[in-house]
Amino acid sequence: MITYNGEDTLNLIFSWRGTVWKKVMWNCLFNVLVTLIIWYLKTREISDLTFNDKGHSFMAIMVSFLIVTRFNIAYKRFMESSQYLSKLGTACRELIQHTVIFSRYEKSTKAATWRFEESFRVLFK
Repeated sequence: MITYNGEDTLNLIFSWRGTVWKKVMWNCLFNVLVTLIIWYLKTREISDLTFNDKGHSFMAIMVSFLIVTRFNIAYKRFMESSQYLSKLGTACRELIQHTVIFSRYEKSTKAATWRFEESFRVLFK
């Protein structure tokens, strides 16, 4: 288990232990270097390596479609699990009802204790 101090945000972000920074740091540095070179060439008017922003609008549509699709998948999983949980609650309630019904003619304290223990086991264990 990895523990961290939530008050030291920079230490948490740049932590090497338990993160993927070791694998992606060189890619990040390469992207920063390429961006700086393109910016330098454009500001010195040597060469303009930038491109049109129409690709960004197309990608925004694609990303929004993928986000909505992912949300729908997660929502369907949530609804399916809530249905399973509802069925589990109904089954537990029916089991407790059957336990009480099948032992209803036993009026002793031992039977009442048994019914209570069975109900407790079904609900909490």
